[in-house]
Amino acid sequence: GFERMPPLTLREISMLQIMNQTTDKAEWGRTIFYERITGTWKQEVARDPRSDFTPEMRDYRIEERKCKVEILQTGRVHVHSGDVVK
Repeated sequence: GFERMPPLTLREISMLQIMNQTTDKAEWGRTIFYERITGTWKQEVARDPRSDFTPEMRDYRIEERKCKVEILQTGRVHVHSGDVVK
């Protein structure tokens, strides 16, 4: 059935959009383990006008995506608890 999810804050929506950009990158599941590449991604986020993330938040976002690489093997990556998968 239908279950109403609690509303998301603008910061949460921005974080989801930016994390989605990461997972749209070619071979992100492999390249996320290369600091040179993730350093570039962090710079992109720092320049993104939607982002007011601290450096610690940008680091956490990358570490969280690394954990999701295992899920990539299933063919689906859960973006958030709203059951949106890609």
